[in-house]
Amino acid sequence: MKKEKEIFLELSDLCISKGYPHVIAFLCFRDNTIKFSVELSGNDFANHYSQESLLRIEISTLIGLMVKKSIDYSLPTPLNLQKLIDSTDSLLHELHLAIAKPLMEELNKNLSSGSDENLFKKGSVMREPILYSGESAYNFQYREFAPIKFRQDDEWLKKNMGFSIDETYAVVMAIVEIQNRKLTDALNQFNKEKPENRTFLSVYYFILEEVVEKTGIEPEIIKRVISAFTLQEGSVNKTFQTISDFNEINATPILKISEGEYLLFQQYSLTEAFYESPFFWMINDKKYKDESLKHRGEFTEIFAENCLSKVFGSDSVFKNVTIYDSNKNKAGEIDVLVVYADRAIVVQAKSKKLTIEARNGNEKQLNSDFKAGIQDAYNQGHSCSELLQNKKYSLKGLEGELNINRSFKEIYIFCVISDHFPALTFQSFQKLIYTVTEKTPAPFVMDVFHLDVMSEMLNSPLYFLSYVKKRLGYAEKLVANNEGAILSYHLLKNLWVEKNIRYNYITDGLGADLEAAMLARRELLPGKSTPEGILTNYKNTSFQKLIKQIEKNHSPILINLGLNLLQFDEDTVNKFNIWIGNAAIAFKKDGKNHDFTMFDGDSGITVHCNRDPLKIFEPKLTAHVTGRKYVLKANQWFGLCVDPLDYTIRYVLELNDPWKKSEEMERVIKTLPIKS
Repeated sequence: MKKEKEIFLELSDLCISKGYPHVIAFLCFRDNTIKFSVELSGNDFANHYSQESLLRIEISTLIGLMVKKSIDYSLPTPLNLQKLIDSTDSLLHELHLAIAKPLMEELNKNLSSGSDENLFKKGSVMREPILYSGESAYNFQYREFAPIKFRQDDEWLKKNMGFSIDETYAVVMAIVEIQNRKLTDALNQFNKEKPENRTFLSVYYFILEEVVEKTGIEPEIIKRVISAFTLQEGSVNKTFQTISDFNEINATPILKISEGEYLLFQQYSLTEAFYESPFFWMINDKKYKDESLKHRGEFTEIFAENCLSKVFGSDSVFKNVTIYDSNKNKAGEIDVLVVYADRAIVVQAKSKKLTIEARNGNEKQLNSDFKAGIQDAYNQGHSCSELLQNKKYSLKGLEGELNINRSFKEIYIFCVISDHFPALTFQSFQKLIYTVTEKTPAPFVMDVFHLDVMSEMLNSPLYFLSYVKKRLGYAEKLVANNEGAILSYHLLKNLWVEKNIRYNYITDGLGADLEAAMLARRELLPGKSTPEGILTNYKNTSFQKLIKQIEKNHSPILINLGLNLLQFDEDTVNKFNIWIGNAAIAFKKDGKNHDFTMFDGDSGITVHCNRDPLKIFEPKLTAHVTGRKYVLKANQWFGLCVDPLDYTIRYVLELNDPWKKSEEMERVIKTLPIKS
């Protein structure tokens, strides 16, 4: 196998070939374009998630190498174009194998020696997952979030750059829409051309007049916006010597062909630069640097607050909560706190990117970046969650003292970062050191992009908390490159991992249905806005009627019941619907109480269907539940009484004390009509 440097040099020579822009245009169309006929679905992403499809970082590498020399735009012959494409694919594949070599060597060592050592602690091994894990944000998220992120910096942008954040957004959107229109027509036009004239390059070409017409903004302002994201002519990318080095094309992805004529090969690069680059413009201004850093940190907190308020309501979400001891000394700070029934979410927000040194496999820097971005956030969150449970400490929010429920059943720690952090989920799985207690499970590490998707798809407290509980309960079993794939799998199948399975690897391709749904929602593309699965399967069933009632209630016992019900797999839900339906039918025939019980090995539920007065049915239900729990040696049991005519919840009972042998209960159950 050739060495990485050798392959990179060969690739460098290939990228300055005559007509190479046409190669990049073809690869962008082949691997960056999602093609569908009538409606977009997860199946349309099959090529996008295949091993043969190039990642954005690979295409950016090709562009970054091409611009090192003067670009030759002449169109190669069909034969030469195909040779260049094949050579590019081959070299990129070789490069990937070379970068993955340390990982494969360490893996083989472990297998041959029988060692269980965590090989991913090594920087050289982590380099492959970091470079080839793909993106965590959707294209439209960068576009939507950038104006929010830099809203407080608008005056600086106007004064120093000559354009506002809204004007920047308008220009970026116009370029995207212009290219999308051309992409739609490209394939038909391509097939009409003679073979020797076929190219996709025109798809990625745009002119100033098109943007002016689309936006109505003054040409000079548009020029300034485009210039800010345009690669400067002359000597560029001299330090770009490996795929993980800084590539100027990522910060300035637009290429200038001539005055008023431009090329943009990857829309994603432009939207990402829109989200990230303004910060780097501002920190070069020594007078404004501290202010820009302050705004950057505030954005993550404000964004998290807004996402969680969509789910739980603004009355349940508190920003910048300070914890004080009895002497009024500051003991901790929570960036965002959610209190809902007897559950809490403690959010610690960070603005941290992975440095170039870390991407290059520098183990010390990789650990340092992870500590600053993730481990420190968790440590703060864990400390605050402990203080939160101690009523000797007082809480103060932006509007004064917080008088909230402090008797929590569970507290979830969210570590949220504002930027794309490559292989964040995988790195957290391998590196994060945390403590699980009775009330605090493993932490949830994510970026703002995933929090946005969660709050979009799971926009009720019950479904949101149910997923969080499951996801964190499987923290040491689920392996994935990114959180989107895990959430997508949950929406399709209801997240579940068998007890005897040590690790369950969730591949990126499982995120396709979620991606299609998000594009339908945010880009208004034709297609299903909700993946078929747990959010669609139980419409108009008795199960859904119960869930909807619980969602409207903040009662801890009802929330606990709801979370228990949402643990059911599809087969169990179907049985539940059948059995409760049968009980209701039987009541209509004889007017008597009918019941059923479901048990999964550690917890259970007994459902009574009747319209008896409370003083009659409550003792019977309590005795039934108590007996069932004891006989089946369960640690948790719910008793539920519903109206058999409309499934209105009449009464809920929860027993959650750990099972233990009792002579009294042994005598009691002998008098009860309970089968073991």
